[in-house]
Amino acid sequence: MSVIVQDETRQILLLCKAGLRTLALAYKKLEESDYAAWNDEFIKAKTSIGGDRDAMLERVSDLMEKDLTLVGATAVEDKLQQGVPQCINKLAQAGLKL
Repeated sequence: MSVIVQDETRQILLLCKAGLRTLALAYKKLEESDYAAWNDEFIKAKTSIGGDRDAMLERVSDLMEKDLTLVGATAVEDKLQQGVPQCINKLAQAGLKL
């Protein structure tokens, strides 16, 4: 789940959160020209008619949601869900403070 905003200094930022039990927060600074080119593609995908609209939107979103800077992460151990303890362990091994 991402949002693109422009702050009071006119810097354009992509802010992203991802996850359910494990939540990661990240951002990326965008140049105005890069954002404008991406936004043109996004509008084309968003306003397209046809069965491939969702695939087009996902492809365009994937173009933007890469090379992010991780701000932080948090996780909740859930005994009902498989893999959570292993995920927390991997995050700790990566140097993230839990």
